[in-house]
Amino acid sequence: MATQPSVIAGVLLGYEAFLLKRGVSARDLFQRVGICTKAVCNPQIDIPAQAVADLWEEAARVTGEPCLALDWAEAVPVGATGPFFYLFLNSNTFGEAMQTAAQHTALLRQAVDLKYEADADGARIWWRWPRGFDGPYTQASAFSAALFVLRARLITAPDWTPV
Repeated sequence: MATQPSVIAGVLLGYEAFLLKRGVSARDLFQRVGICTKAVCNPQIDIPAQAVADLWEEAARVTGEPCLALDWAEAVPVGATGPFFYLFLNSNTFGEAMQTAAQHTALLRQAVDLKYEADADGARIWWRWPRGFDGPYTQASAFSAALFVLRARLITAPDWTPV
């Protein structure tokens, strides 16, 4: 039996206060998308990835901020996403971090198809959302990409900008 994709509740640590600053009740949004507010109090439990994606889309709509997920990625504390990024951040080089990320996707709540390729012209990383995650993808993708760049800047340079 296949399980639905999930994420660690830590990705929502502080989200209520984040939205309250924008005049929006996160609890109302949690209820609309089916996230139990008690679940968000325990950052180590699994919550449905689909519900989180729906939450971020609804929050962007309600606030009128189409780039809300980018702002949220900047606000998420280091470590809120679990042990995966600790491996990433404790790599000696960016290339090693990328290889570590690609090799240890099993530490995620469900494995994501994540690839890292490097050659003389540079390096590329790409991923595919897991099966059973049906989108919406805009806010979830923006959050994931922004969080990746922000965490990569911790081991490269504060102004590192990928192409």
